[in-house]
Amino acid sequence: MKEREQGFFLLETILLAGMLVLMTSGLWIYRQGLYLCEQTRFEAAAVSLAESELAYLSYDAAQNENFSAGSSERWEYVPFSTRSAEGGGNFLIQEEVRQLAQASGLDAAAMGNVYLAEVRVCWQDRKNRERGVSLQKVICP
Repeated sequence: MKEREQGFFLLETILLAGMLVLMTSGLWIYRQGLYLCEQTRFEAAAVSLAESELAYLSYDAAQNENFSAGSSERWEYVPFSTRSAEGGGNFLIQEEVRQLAQASGLDAAAMGNVYLAEVRVCWQDRKNRERGVSLQKVICP
């Protein structure tokens, strides 16, 4: 009696290949989810930074009689949480304040100066692409 040759059947090999493809695609989806979670943290921190800068500019314009147009930029490290494991990110904050031309139909003495403040917050993602958030606000001191 001749013994059967031992080895894998074609069906077993196809099933193994299918399981490997499913596991690889599951890991890829998980990695993309982590990347999107990280991007969401950076975007939320950038929007929060931009909103706080616009609020400060509004406050400064209301309190300071010598408020004037201009621009500035600076780097700032922002922690994402009080827990050290959460990490943080470096952001470039660019501010630009421009004085708007007075409308002819309005009483210029009653309106005073009107400014347009724009704050742009930039960062680099994991793939070294520049990302940014830009917010604008009209300031009437």
